[in-house]
Amino acid sequence: MNPSPTGEWLLVHNPRSRRGARVASEVRGFLERQPPATAPRPRWLTLEELPETGVAPERVLALGGDGTINAVLNWLWRNNLEAPLAIVPAGTGNNLAKGLGVPLEIQASLKLALCGARLCRLDAGVIRDGRSGWSTVTVQSLCFGFPAHISARFDRMRRNPLTRPLLTLLGDTAYRLLAALGLEGQKRMERKGRHLLESKLRIDGEALAETVLALFVGNERSLGGSFIPCPLALPDDGKLDLCLVRAGTGANYWRLFAEVVRGAHLANVGVVRYIQFEKRLDLEFSSPTPVLVDGDIRETSDRFGIEVLPRRFPVVVPEGNGAG
Repeated sequence: MNPSPTGEWLLVHNPRSRRGARVASEVRGFLERQPPATAPRPRWLTLEELPETGVAPERVLALGGDGTINAVLNWLWRNNLEAPLAIVPAGTGNNLAKGLGVPLEIQASLKLALCGARLCRLDAGVIRDGRSGWSTVTVQSLCFGFPAHISARFDRMRRNPLTRPLLTLLGDTAYRLLAALGLEGQKRMERKGRHLLESKLRIDGEALAETVLALFVGNERSLGGSFIPCPLALPDDGKLDLCLVRAGTGANYWRLFAEVVRGAHLANVGVVRYIQFEKRLDLEFSSPTPVLVDGDIRETSDRFGIEVLPRRFPVVVPEGNGAG
């Protein structure tokens, strides 16, 4: 359905999120205590209700984490809407909110969402599966290759009722153990010259071929808040950043891992290739790889296309924020 113009403000939340539901209750109570004339009263919608809302709002408040924000931005993009997005962080990582300087304290972020006037226009990328035609928007990061496979394995374990309690008990240690075991397996395969991921890339018309351990595309510096694979990325410079980590070079992956955590890996030119692009990236892999989109595992394919949408989404940020 095509949304019709309206001056309405929307507040979109995910009732399936435990923390999101708790924060939503806090926000409702806060809004109900405010005098009617002091701030706009947004219309509440769940993520499931959003596609059928049928309005072109004046502003959209996303109450949730990076997944909720991604879903709202996809709705805006698919309906060709320009409504400013305001963020009320209620996720686990809240990486986009942190990167934009949005307060993590609920009342402060809600005040900014309702009253903030400064906008940063975020770049975005549209990623399409070259096989199925599936597509989605990213405003943070994409990841292919080894890290995406580890994330997919972790996601399957998290959804399995038999292994979920163990992951809850171990916390972040579980992911690190999976990554450690995966790196050891990767080194064994490389010593035997087997199962290396080959790639063909076309970046703004330039053709390249590389053997890939990991491939990151970033609109911001960090991935999951813990790694900095794209340290030169800016969210509003009209570009996306590609960081490709080569496989089969004999590099010490533990040292490289520590460098990526700090964003200090670009000097390792024999292992890392870093390119900023303004239009399009096409990827073809020798075997299917899952893709991590803004922190969530999505499609698995051997062909992807990524189109740059420069300064596509206006987002409310605090005064004094460097982006604009």
